[in-house]
Amino acid sequence: MKISCYGIVLLCALLSLAVSPAGAQEKTAKTDVDFPYTLGAAMELNMFTREGSSFGYGAALDRYIIPGYILGGLRGVLSVSGDAINTTEAEVYLRLNMAKIDVPIIGGYVFSQFAWGFTSLREETNTLYTFSLNYTLGYRAFFLGGFYVEPYVRAGYPVRMAAGVSAGHWFNF
Repeated sequence: MKISCYGIVLLCALLSLAVSPAGAQEKTAKTDVDFPYTLGAAMELNMFTREGSSFGYGAALDRYIIPGYILGGLRGVLSVSGDAINTTEAEVYLRLNMAKIDVPIIGGYVFSQFAWGFTSLREETNTLYTFSLNYTLGYRAFFLGGFYVEPYVRAGYPVRMAAGVSAGHWFNF
């Protein structure tokens, strides 16, 4: 088995990214790196129905894989049209923090997220079970006390487009 020089350099770079935020800095300030888990709730306006838009709400739990850079998580969303639930989504996602905005009160990350999972679509008496695959672009702003707010837009299959906001708290066990 032959290992290239580039592969070793890439592995060392990834390991240094994973170790340096937590180990190299003095832990005086409480940041999202010190508290790698987040739990939040979301509300969105999406395009799941034939008539146009529906209202969605959901919850998400995520954790840093590489602190400050990559997160993995679970997300569930229910979409309602009128008085009936017309869509249920259960997804696993991978999020990449693309740019850090270092502003005193609302600093945070611009993120890019890829999600895949399972969706059930209901219309009258018919139900369709299918996969889901979508892309999300947003901004997670951190506030004092460990809270965050995150506006986002997403598109993919079977959702054509959605825009929403989620809020939650970051913590550690």
